[in-house]
Amino acid sequence: MKKILAIVALFVALMANAVSAESVLDKVAEKLTAKKTLTATFRISNSVEGVATGEIALSGDKFVFDANGIATVFDGTTQWTIDDSINEISITEPTPEEIEQINPFAIIKSYKAGYKPRLLKAANGLHRVELVPKVENSVKKIVIAVEPQTSLPKSLTLTMADGSNLNIEIMTMELGVNMPSSRFEVNKDNYPGYEIVDMR
Repeated sequence: MKKILAIVALFVALMANAVSAESVLDKVAEKLTAKKTLTATFRISNSVEGVATGEIALSGDKFVFDANGIATVFDGTTQWTIDDSINEISITEPTPEEIEQINPFAIIKSYKAGYKPRLLKAANGLHRVELVPKVENSVKKIVIAVEPQTSLPKSLTLTMADGSNLNIEIMTMELGVNMPSSRFEVNKDNYPGYEIVDMR
């Protein structure tokens, strides 16, 4: 009888400490939102455009994403995409899905609303969670690798509906960075000669 009770107690303890897809992502989301702001550098690659490096800065729902000579600035409502190669600024009001394709951290923060999570086999000491959209869209699935000790994401791989992959490897990350609100604003006067394409 004592052996049975010991086995039951061990099973209960293991279940209490079991890792689930939701617990992994909830810890990541809590970590990312606790400090309100963050900056990160990353390496992004796909089969079409090759490899590029960039950086992202976040403050709440606002973000600045800069890679391959194209900067995207989102102030919570309006998005400016600044392409220096063609001297053009396009202005849009993106959908949540469009924001997630630009800002990978938005996926983690709001995964419960749009995705079904599933825990995958760990690899290289990292937790791996697969997210499948509840409603069919341009993203077929997302795999997020998370560092267990810090609960910070290390990489995201997006598999698109056309079968192509977009890999984002996070190189550095700093939380709680002081940033002026002007970082998430675009003054068109600072871009003389740029064509403004307003698609709102």
